[in-house]
Amino acid sequence: MSKSPEEIDVVSINEEELSVKKIVAVARYLKRVQVFKGAKRKKVEDVRKYVEENWLGQDSPPLYGFNTGIGSLKNVSISHEKIARFQENYIKSHSVGVGEPLDAEIVRGAILIQANSLSKGHSGIRPVIVDKLIEMLNKRVHPVVPAQGSLGASGDLAPLTHIASVLVGVDEAEIWLTDKKVKLQEIKDSSGVIKFRLDNEDVTFQTIPLQGKEAIALTNATAIMLSIAVHLMHDVDILLKNADVAAALSLEAMMCEKDAFADELHRLRHQEGQINTARNIRSLTQNSRRMAVEARHEFFKTTTETELRKNLDAEDKKNDIETISKYKFEYEFEKNRVQDAYSLRCIPQVHGACKDAFNYVKTIVEHEISAVTDNPLIFPKNDGDGYHVKSGGNFHGEPLAMAMDFLAIAMTEIGSISDRRVFRLLSPRMSFGLTRNLAGGEAGLNSGLMMVQYTGAQLVSENKILAHPASVDSIPTSDNQEDHVSMGQTAARKARRIAKNSRYLIAIEYICALQGIHLSARHSSVDLNKFPLGNGTSAAFNFLNSIKDAKSERPSFQLMDEDEYLKTKIEKMRAVSARGDILRAVEKEVGLVV
Repeated sequence: MSKSPEEIDVVSINEEELSVKKIVAVARYLKRVQVFKGAKRKKVEDVRKYVEENWLGQDSPPLYGFNTGIGSLKNVSISHEKIARFQENYIKSHSVGVGEPLDAEIVRGAILIQANSLSKGHSGIRPVIVDKLIEMLNKRVHPVVPAQGSLGASGDLAPLTHIASVLVGVDEAEIWLTDKKVKLQEIKDSSGVIKFRLDNEDVTFQTIPLQGKEAIALTNATAIMLSIAVHLMHDVDILLKNADVAAALSLEAMMCEKDAFADELHRLRHQEGQINTARNIRSLTQNSRRMAVEARHEFFKTTTETELRKNLDAEDKKNDIETISKYKFEYEFEKNRVQDAYSLRCIPQVHGACKDAFNYVKTIVEHEISAVTDNPLIFPKNDGDGYHVKSGGNFHGEPLAMAMDFLAIAMTEIGSISDRRVFRLLSPRMSFGLTRNLAGGEAGLNSGLMMVQYTGAQLVSENKILAHPASVDSIPTSDNQEDHVSMGQTAARKARRIAKNSRYLIAIEYICALQGIHLSARHSSVDLNKFPLGNGTSAAFNFLNSIKDAKSERPSFQLMDEDEYLKTKIEKMRAVSARGDILRAVEKEVGLVV
């Protein structure tokens, strides 16, 4: 089994290709990046030498980005002696981002992606540019990068320029010192050295001026939207697996039918995600005695008789309670439990489709990790004598934009169907006998979990709005030279917001499913000894019940007999599930959740 991002010690761009795990290791877990060296460095050196000797001189032919203006100014020549000044002007004029800053992990991911892309030797930069990007990562020099301002073509120009502005030492550029934004002019000396303290250590970083072609190479790429996408690949993989586990716990709480997850049924559909999800549910609920007619009969019989005894007066209690109970049982269960509702019965079809969408998106993201998205690009001549330039549009973010929109739709569906299961859990009629709002104490005096579904409803509705595709919207720029753009970074940011909302929705389902199991199991006739959970659901249930509050040592997710402060529980469940803690507990028992 490959190492998790937390387990990776160091990442190299010298030989092996990057991966989602390696990028997350550096970006989120601050793992070190090896020094740039070897054959790739030699290639970058050779290409740069050719660039300087042939394309940055006094008599060089006009080449876009080397010695011309950019965008609609592509036909304006820049003289040899002004090329260095053009780099400086470019960085200042392109630092136009606005809004809230991107998370540091997204910026770190983009820096690593850019270092990797530039190391392939198609951009014409000096090797020191790659060195400085790696140094920024290893010394935790984290630029403040505003989230808004990228059209996704030409790449993520504005946000990447904010990274470059720190590399070159623009006075107004900002970096993070812990949680505080600091302008470089406050911590930079006259020689361009940035000095600050971090974790009780002195840090120095020498900024450098750019030379010909380097400004456009640093900024003309899809690295920001790709970094967001990479983090989504890591986080959504965990989310999709959690969705199956939470759904399985809901099935156990409502003692649902198992037939809907039979292997032969799903193989007739030939959809991989659906087949895998059904297998997950079967594995998670294997050996469950709760998802069986005997458990449902016993539970309903017990709860019906309890309710009748509570409400009937002394004279009525002389009547045959068992006969009344049997009548209610046959009406409610034999009539309504032939098959379960879609949000329960169609978990494989819906979750599976979302997984198939995720796997498609992951393929696009993995291809982009290995891509070079600069423009123009440099290639060896066929005869091996020197190099030539090709102007194209690899910076256009359409592949990622459409992929992120597709992922947004999938994540919206995962959250939506989870909310429907929560809604059922809170209704005695739809949950087949669980208490109203899953209240553990006196109803009315206690509101139970009613309000968590309100939060869920808001999140689902917000996701539906955010799921509108960004990639179908384009607006022309640069005097119509750049007349079609991808809005890829917008698509990626929306997808990230939806994924965050959906993690809360799954956390809410976990909380409700646990409470439902607790409530049914407190009846001695259907306790967990007599009617145990499945192998995987039992592992999840036991793990969550083992979690304790740090201060009180009280179990965090035990049966709620009285109303409790629920925000704390929601946040804790979100954190526990998002880290993959529940999955690790489950997989120890039943193997990999797919």
